Amino acid sequence: KLELANDGGYANPQFISYFKGQSLKFKDLENDLLKLSVPNNWTNEHNYFYILLSQADLANKAMSEADNDPIKATIALQFLGNIADNFLDVFEQYATQAGKNGLSGSSIFKLD
Repeated sequence: KLELANDGGYANPQFISYFKGQSLKFKDLENDLLKLSVPNNWTNEHNYFYILLSQADLANKAMSEADNDPIKATIALQFLGNIADNFLDVFEQYATQAGKNGLSGSSIFKLD
């Protein structure tokens, strides 16, 4: 959706609307994750996933406010790329933890 920035820049209403919607989706995921009960030996992975969701929410929120603060939005845009890369780390951590616990079906986490 970054192509929307080419049509009116950060002030494009579709650009603002898209990132506002993304922020709300990540906020919903954060809230759902908080409701989950996880075993003690999975709390690190769970917390890391929550942090990434929270960062994605904040970055998308900053993008949705680009018309008011384009510098913050530009920084958030760079941050979004880093967050996306870090989601792979979360999946690798889940795969490792699943393997340590001998969970069947852990092949869904393999990233080969």
